Amino acid sequence: MSDIQEHVVLKVLEAPESDVGLGRARVDTKTRLALGVDVGEVVEIVGKKGTAAKLFRMMREDEGKGHIRVDRLVRRNLGVDVGDEVQIRKTVIQPGQRVTIAPVIGEGHMISFGQGIENFVKRGLLKRPVTKGDLVIVPGIALMGGALPFMVIEVMPEGIVQIVDDSVIEMKEEPVRESGLSSEELPPGEVYSNLVQTLRKATELILEQFTDPLAKMPTETRERARELAEAIRKLLTDAESDQ
Repeated sequence: MSDIQEHVVLKVLEAPESDVGLGRARVDTKTRLALGVDVGEVVEIVGKKGTAAKLFRMMREDEGKGHIRVDRLVRRNLGVDVGDEVQIRKTVIQPGQRVTIAPVIGEGHMISFGQGIENFVKRGLLKRPVTKGDLVIVPGIALMGGALPFMVIEVMPEGIVQIVDDSVIEMKEEPVRESGLSSEELPPGEVYSNLVQTLRKATELILEQFTDPLAKMPTETRERARELAEAIRKLLTDAESDQ
């Protein structure tokens, strides 16, 4: 037992596609032995912020390299980006008595939940470790074709809890605005992503406003405007591909 370490420092890498949105962390055998934890257990991870994740095995080619693979959502909860270092440690997890969450949506959008949504959310997040401030994705809930993130705004008891059958899920329809999340708290990759998405929305709105006025302009002017719009769209498409 004296060989068990309090924490291990690991370098963050991208998670496999199969882990996205599931609150998983993949570490190698050496790390699990050093911490005295096993696959399926929940660990605490600390970057600029802290969160928790359930452990899974690394691929064989990742063994012994000092890496941890987590998805974009877990990295956001940690305030880190790919290539940063985090601490991972064993933790005590308690059953969540009450977990309160609210949707995270942009300005100008509202959402209303139907009856029974709390049970649907609990089934989707069952056994998931969460702590206050985490962003989570609930399988089966989407907005405009994309996954709808939720923020955990309160947990009882305090600390890291696991959503279990007896947990009470409280849903807040009043959203947490995307603009309410400080860009200073986000990793560089997330800031870049938000910038590209904001520019995309603003560009489409501006182009829509100029549709009718441009239609009345001379052909040569309309053509220059069309080429400019296509060039901007291509730049934004390339930027999104870079992510």
